[in-house]
Formats: sequence, C-alpha cells, structure tokens
Amino acid sequence: MITGNPYLYAGQQIYYRYATIKPDDRLHALLWHLFVCATQSDECNDTVTTILIGKDKDKYKEFTYQHIAKEKSINYLEQLVSIFMQGQSTILPFFPKTSYEYYNSTTDGKNSKSRNAIYKAHDAFYGDNGYESIDYDDPYIKRAFYKVDIFDDEKLYNDFDNLSHTIFGIVKDYESEEKESQ
Repeated sequence: MITGNPYLYAGQQIYYRYATIKPDDRLHALLWHLFVCATQSDECNDTVTTILIGKDKDKYKEFTYQHIAKEKSINYLEQLVSIFMQGQSTILPFFPKTSYEYYNSTTDGKNSKSRNAIYKAHDAFYGDNGYESIDYDDPYIKRAFYKVDIFDDEKLYNDFDNLSHTIFGIVKDYESEEKESQ
C-alpha cells in the first residue's frame, strides 16, 4: 500500500528493510519512484533516484531506480492505475511473489515460457517455500482461486503471464542491482 508523502534526501528517495527484500518492496519503491518522477518539475527530474536497501541471504543488497522521464513516468502510472482499476471490478491473477518468480524464470534466457517456468511459478504459488508464506496462503487469494489452477486454465494463465510481464517488466527495466555488503 502506498500512503504518505515521498521524502527526498538530496534528490534521492531511500527505502530500507531490515529483512529480505520481497517483490512487494520492489513494487512499492517503483511506484513511489514513478510518482516522484511524474510530479517533479522538468529541470530537476533527471536528478531523482530511488534506493531500496535490504537483506539478501546474509548480506545487504542495494537496488537503485534511475531517472525516468516525466512523460514516461506518467504513462507507466496510467498503465498501472488502469490495471488497479480493472482489479476493482474483476479478480486479476497477479500475485507479487509468484508473478516475480515467473517473470524471472521466463526472462532468464533458459526457461523462456517453458513448462519449467510454469513449474517454478506453480511451486511459488502452491508449494512449500520453507518458512516463507506463499501467495496461496492469503485467505482472499485462496477464496478467489479455490478449486482453480491458474496454470491449467488458459485464460487465467494468459492473464497471469501478461500481468506478470507488464508489471515486473517495468520494475526490472529501471532497477539496477548495486553492491552487496556485510
């Protein structure tokens, strides 16, 4: 959920998480970044960056979102708001953890939309992630998709594929992974 005001420190937004960075955190950082880029005046827009810091295994990792042109930011926000508004009237098969896993599996060059990518997403959605909760544990998701396998239903799968690539495509296009530190 995005609420509050963005805080800029010398032209940068900084978000941190003491725990492992989750796909939700990346979406949160990107949405605020798009908002700030879309609302900045033209002369300072190219100086705004967003930094997300958190853990990855035993090390701290930093992700940076660089400048996005004002018009492009507005277009991305309109696209994401349109998806959000559609989700207010119909159930959309977008699940941050599963969609992120699926996006990474289909864009890594090895699994490109293969059955293996679907198996990875299926495990992320229904399977055992160790101590982490899975998307299907959410009672609202469980109720909406009870007795429906989103990976076997062609329409749901196509919608899932489209939403995953649309949303996380924007995240990954503007996210750069920075140094790790202890």
